[in-house]
Amino acid sequence: MPIERKKFTAMLALVLVQILFGFNFVSSKQVVAYMAPSTFACLRFLIAGLTLYGFVVFKERKMFPKSVDSKTWGLLLFLGIIGIAASQSLFLWGLKNSTATNTAILSTSIPMFTLIIVWLRGQSKPSWHEGIGFLISLIALLIFNNIENFTLGSNTAQGDASILCGCSLMAIYISYCKGVFTQISVLWGTTLIFLIGGLVLLPSAIQDLSSLNEFPAEKVVWSFIYSVFAATLFTYYINNWAYRYLSPSTMSLFVYLQPLAAALAAYEIFGETLTSRKVFAAFLIFLGMVVAIRETKSSSVVPQ
Repeated sequence: MPIERKKFTAMLALVLVQILFGFNFVSSKQVVAYMAPSTFACLRFLIAGLTLYGFVVFKERKMFPKSVDSKTWGLLLFLGIIGIAASQSLFLWGLKNSTATNTAILSTSIPMFTLIIVWLRGQSKPSWHEGIGFLISLIALLIFNNIENFTLGSNTAQGDASILCGCSLMAIYISYCKGVFTQISVLWGTTLIFLIGGLVLLPSAIQDLSSLNEFPAEKVVWSFIYSVFAATLFTYYINNWAYRYLSPSTMSLFVYLQPLAAALAAYEIFGETLTSRKVFAAFLIFLGMVVAIRETKSSSVVPQ
């Protein structure tokens, strides 16, 4: 398959990923109301990692990947701790202790953090077209999420700060992933990152689970299953595959589609109104993405 066709396929796959992530806002909110965010993050990635490990061992008939150097192992450890254990625990704790509006708006910081990091690391060169495209999409998304309702009150301050910290760590994860998946297969790399992140959080999860004295409600169970398999195992694997063909800044730009997916789900499932304001903002988001992606496609990305 020609490289340009693979890039286009990767972009289409990322649209599906953002739809699944958009639904995950709702499912995760239900789960963290029942258990600690770090416990949820541990179980989510440990179960997904063990599932992938069983599949890759069965598929390749070997217990560990071959020819992985110490630098790649170091990066896998770094990504498992930063991008999974720390980032997801912080984000989920913030989701639990902030409002839906604040969470949606603060999540838009991921592409901007990523853009700054890849520029500083020399992974791509700063350009006006890319910056303008990101800015258009950011402004449109703030309009879409009703920026006038955004508040940094004392009740949500800690949750908001936790979300921002989680977003900044996720941006670091995105910027380093491309280098890892040129050195190890996507299947093995995703498996190991999941397992490392889950194992780091396991001690606190065991302590928390021992204090639970009631079985979760059915909706919590189904939300947990969705988060583990649809919004973790499938989405992260597709994301990690796409790093082979797209720049980190382009990858991060697709995060802007998550609130659109969440709004569409609310419209279809809960009958919420799809206002002309949201339709107009959605158009601007896509316009900004087109401007930025046209530039990032032509920009050279330095292998790390």
